[in-house]
Amino acid sequence: MAVSIVRILTITFLIIKGASSMYESSYHYLLMSNHLSLQKKIMAVLKPLGLSTGQPKVLDHLRYHNGASQKDIAHACHIEPASLTSILNRMEKQHMIERKNLNGNRRSFHIFLTDYGMELSESIEKAFLSLEQEVFSGISNAEKEQFLKIFEKLYKNTQKRSKSHHGKTKTLYHLFYWALY
Repeated sequence: MAVSIVRILTITFLIIKGASSMYESSYHYLLMSNHLSLQKKIMAVLKPLGLSTGQPKVLDHLRYHNGASQKDIAHACHIEPASLTSILNRMEKQHMIERKNLNGNRRSFHIFLTDYGMELSESIEKAFLSLEQEVFSGISNAEKEQFLKIFEKLYKNTQKRSKSHHGKTKTLYHLFYWALY
């Protein structure tokens, strides 16, 4: 089972204790802090594999959705299409993926893991599972289940539609997500 990085990122912020101010114990601050902390740990664990930012989540997604379109990958991994193209170009040069046209459609590529890409995705999954175990250490299964249910509700709340100042429809999730980066 693929472990969602988003789940891992947020779990840590709920167990941080001793925040001295309202800011340090706010949802935004804790989410941001945990995201950065976990991202550093993930990249440190995966550094020997030679992966750059963005590649682990694409490999993890393709492990369970091999042959996905670039559009589907961008959506599932919360990556802008132009950024994904750059990530995929590097991955293709490193022989992690292959792009293929399906059904004679020359305008749309589908992305497939190579054998090497599949090996990397297995290493990534092991790393994610190990970090998730670390994050949930000292937390009962009942607490973990309750947290994940609440966190899923928070995620759904961020998916509600709102209008940006340019009149384009965006989700609150995207507004919050891009505010962090």
